[in-house]
Amino acid sequence: GGMMPPEADAVVMVEHTDETDAGLVEIHRGVSPWQNVIQIGDDIKKGETVFPSGRRLRAHDLGALTGVGISSVSVYKKPCVALISTGDEIVDADTDPRPGQVRNINQHSLAGLIEECGGELRDWGVVRDDRSALTEAIGAALEWGDVVLLSGGSSMGAKDIALETILSFPDSEFIFHGISIAPGKPTIFAKACGKPILGLPGYPVSALVIFDLFAAPLIRRLGGESVDTLQRFARSARAVLKTNIASQIGREDYVRVTLERQSEKLVATPLPSKSGAIFTLVKADGMVRIDMNLDGLEQGEEVDVILF
Repeated sequence: GGMMPPEADAVVMVEHTDETDAGLVEIHRGVSPWQNVIQIGDDIKKGETVFPSGRRLRAHDLGALTGVGISSVSVYKKPCVALISTGDEIVDADTDPRPGQVRNINQHSLAGLIEECGGELRDWGVVRDDRSALTEAIGAALEWGDVVLLSGGSSMGAKDIALETILSFPDSEFIFHGISIAPGKPTIFAKACGKPILGLPGYPVSALVIFDLFAAPLIRRLGGESVDTLQRFARSARAVLKTNIASQIGREDYVRVTLERQSEKLVATPLPSKSGAIFTLVKADGMVRIDMNLDGLEQGEEVDVILF
């Protein structure tokens, strides 16, 4: 990494040399002009853009900025993400659930994913299936945050009041409720006070799949990342299916898979597809998308695996 004397035009590695008794250097390998030399402008040229707007800075990006003498840059603030869990049946993680109750799995999983996406989390805890309580929580969350995530209450049951509560706000805008995706069909997307509200299904696997597909890009976009950056840095891998996967025409399916290397190929093995089976996500390395125009995928077919 040192500077070269002005009369030199190449560098020889020291392990390819010996020093003679006469104080000279004996070179054992031929060397061509400019070999082992980084010339001015080889790495980055004067006036060249270091990073475009909309790029999330990574650890080695910070080193590159330091290398060109930039010690501070203007960045977007972290998007403030409000998380509200809903349901009379939801209890805290340290509570022994009684019959009909479940621990708040989504709260902890979603909190970690929000922070992983660059969001600043504020957790509103669990709001019971009560219209006035949910209205108050959503109103406070909209006042504080840039985006509101609701966990649960998005289905069509008698106690699923998320959508009607959102629409009770004077300036609310309904975008969709229900999508042709499995898992995650009862997803809600709406706006109120000019801010997006995403209603995630209560089943843990459904909630996490929908988070990956909708919430993660939304949070990262609000954090200033460009669409091009989001697309280029989506993590995926090519793999060969170990078994057939059945699907239903007219519905886009996301199937969890494990990955293992066999010879020179990655092999994807499908996992059980129940929406409430949280440990399928623990075991999974990613998921395979099945287009709504297909009735399944066949053993031996090469697929794109969306990596977790």
